[in-house]
Amino acid sequence: MLGVTQKLSVRALSTGSPIQEVVVIGGGLMGAGIAQVAAQTNHKVTLVDLNQEVLDTSHKRIHNSVARVAKKIFKTDEQAGGAFVSDTMDNLRLKSSGETAL
Repeated sequence: MLGVTQKLSVRALSTGSPIQEVVVIGGGLMGAGIAQVAAQTNHKVTLVDLNQEVLDTSHKRIHNSVARVAKKIFKTDEQAGGAFVSDTMDNLRLKSSGETAL
């Protein structure tokens, strides 16, 4: 039986291989949201922004948001919720240089 993370990541392009890695340029609200959704669906994500403060803020924002999602999905299973948060955050990498992102 597939877990929640696996169910979310089953989507694939109809014309090619499934997407495995995502690079998001810009760590603002939209970039952080895209990075979060991709990380939650078990994709390896690199979030790039030239400003380290923006990256730090994005990391905190993503972590807090993923924790809220986990609390809703895993209402009765705190351990599974913690694993979801940990797995999601493990999929996220932060880079302050585009050259090191790829």
